[in-house]
Amino acid sequence: MIQSVSQIAAGLANYKDDTFGDFVFSVNLINTEFGDVIEVFSNDDSEKVPVYIHKDDEQIRVVSELWPVSYIKPELRELVWVDLLKLSLIMPLSSFGIDSSSEENTVVLFGSLSSESSLNNLAEEVLELISNAKEAIKIGVDFLQ
Repeated sequence: MIQSVSQIAAGLANYKDDTFGDFVFSVNLINTEFGDVIEVFSNDDSEKVPVYIHKDDEQIRVVSELWPVSYIKPELRELVWVDLLKLSLIMPLSSFGIDSSSEENTVVLFGSLSSESSLNNLAEEVLELISNAKEAIKIGVDFLQ
């Protein structure tokens, strides 16, 4: 079981597992008003898609910001929401949402795990979310201004 955000950061920074191929995580620990957050990239990632990890007593949340809502072409917004809901069914371990915690609402892709999850499970979630975020960005680019 992972005890703290700093343990997650250290564990991912040193993570090796042949199951997922030859990759290395790039990890930054960020102090925010909401607590410590980990920013993670996969170093084999040509399209550096950041994933943010936050842990509390109950769960570990893994989030990737896709694009600000204001970037969506106004005439296509309804279609975007329908398409994202359809995509949610076929993207393993991930769901779409809107993050309203910053100045601008942002479309995000996220997943969560029990706070008692293993580092292997978390690494799998992070890699899956990076892959899913890349796919969502490719699909969503036609809807953006």
